[in-house]
Amino acid sequence: MTKFVSISYSRLLLLFLCLQIFTQAQAQDLDVQIDVDTSGRSVVFAGITVMISLLGLFIMGLSFVRGLAVAGATGVFVMMIASITLLPALLGFTGRRVDTT
Repeated sequence: MTKFVSISYSRLLLLFLCLQIFTQAQAQDLDVQIDVDTSGRSVVFAGITVMISLLGLFIMGLSFVRGLAVAGATGVFVMMIASITLLPALLGFTGRRVDTT
């Protein structure tokens, strides 16, 4: 499940970066900070929402479901942090080459 969460968060960040590429065609450098500022808030909000819903499984009272809830919430948290820290760093290295394929 966390793989799909990280893919959707990464696609959201890439979508905003590609929109920035098309709107600022004359600018030489891309400001990844603007990308993280706009779509990073959406990623954090969605990640916290998914974590709260997964931790809501504690209400069921079953021990194995509690383990699934903690594991799922931890995985979503790690992917959320990676999406707002690691992905922008990689996008900063690639620059405009991210949209060549």
